[in-house]
Amino acid sequence: MNLALQLFPDSVKMVVATSDMWERPVQAKEETAVLTALEKRKREYRAGRHCAAAALAQLGIESFPLLNDEQRAPKWPESIVGSLTHCDNFCCAVATNNPQITSLGIDAEPLKPLPEETTPLICNEAELSQLLANNLKEAYWATVIFSAKEAFYKAYYPLRRQYLDFLQASVEIHLDRSSTEEYPHGEFVIQLLTPSHPDLYNQTSFTGRFVITPTHVLTAITLFKPV
Repeated sequence: MNLALQLFPDSVKMVVATSDMWERPVQAKEETAVLTALEKRKREYRAGRHCAAAALAQLGIESFPLLNDEQRAPKWPESIVGSLTHCDNFCCAVATNNPQITSLGIDAEPLKPLPEETTPLICNEAELSQLLANNLKEAYWATVIFSAKEAFYKAYYPLRRQYLDFLQASVEIHLDRSSTEEYPHGEFVIQLLTPSHPDLYNQTSFTGRFVITPTHVLTAITLFKPV
């Protein structure tokens, strides 16, 4: 399965980390940013930066040091929007120069249930009820909701520069039951429960995509300028 095609439009470049990317040093300016970090953080950071560099190279941009701003958000090149994610044994980056795309969000989570005590802090009753109503009974579906909100936040924050609580958005899951693809996948619709805002073109409803692999949940969202 081509994960990029399942998760993003054709104009978005997606690179998944290979085993060497976790260990190989990145550019000097990037290495400086994690000089005193723990080894786990260094590995994740290196994998993410190598993935980002490979995605940017597909867009014709070479040797760009992807540094963080004061809020630890990556500072992508001008005219580029992108997103990074990493979790247990998985890391990837996405980037595009499509002028109609205003923001991207990608998230990966291990394929396992949310901790029982955490679920009410992330999922509202309506979200959990719609899972049962749609016969989505496996314990990992709450993790899909969590991941969808994480992916949306990664697209939301660069535009709004404002914190968003998990319960300030609501997710509906739409599993593609007709597909013959190997992995379960489909769309999610995320509804903001906060007032609309010009930074989001006054939209409050957004559609993303998800894929469930044997080991991970992957969620993605692309925010477009209104036509």
